Amino acid sequence: MLIPAARVGALGSPARIALADRAVALVEGRLAAGKGAAAAWEHTGLATLLADILLAEGRLDAAWAVTRAPGLPDHALRRLAEASEAAMPEGALAAYAGLVERQVALTNRQGYEEACRLVARMAALCARRGEEAEHRAFIEDLLRRYGAKRSFVALLRNAARHIP
Repeated sequence: MLIPAARVGALGSPARIALADRAVALVEGRLAAGKGAAAAWEHTGLATLLADILLAEGRLDAAWAVTRAPGLPDHALRRLAEASEAAMPEGALAAYAGLVERQVALTNRQGYEEACRLVARMAALCARRGEEAEHRAFIEDLLRRYGAKRSFVALLRNAARHIP
C-alpha cells in the first residue's frame, strides 16, 4: 500500500522516521531470511530497495553498509556514489573506480564509453578536492593495465584531453 507523501511528513519528521525504520526492518528481515538460488535473485532487488530507502532518508552510512554485501547492481551503486559526493567523497570515488573496472570488463564500446564518463565525473570530484595528481595517476594506471584494449585506450585518452 502506498502512503501519500503528505501523510508521511517531511524528511526527518517523527512519522517519516518511524515509517522508514519500519520499512528498513522489513527489508532487512527478508534479506536475512533468504536462502537458496531463488533467494540470491531476490537479494539483488531487496538490497537495491534497502539502499534506495536509506538514500532517500539521507542515511548515507547505512546505505554504504548495504554495498559491503554482494549483490548491489551498478545503477544503485552509482546513485549512492552521486548522492555521496559532497558528504562522503572518498566512498564516492572508490565506488566510481569499481564501476569503471566493471564497465571496462564488459569489453564493449558502451562499457568503455560509460567508463570514460565515470572517469570524467571522478576528475571533477578530484578537482574539487585538489587531488588532480591522484586522478592523473589513476588514468595512467588504467592506460597501463588495459593497454591491450585499444578501443578503450583511445576513448580514455580522448576523454583525458578534455579533463582539466
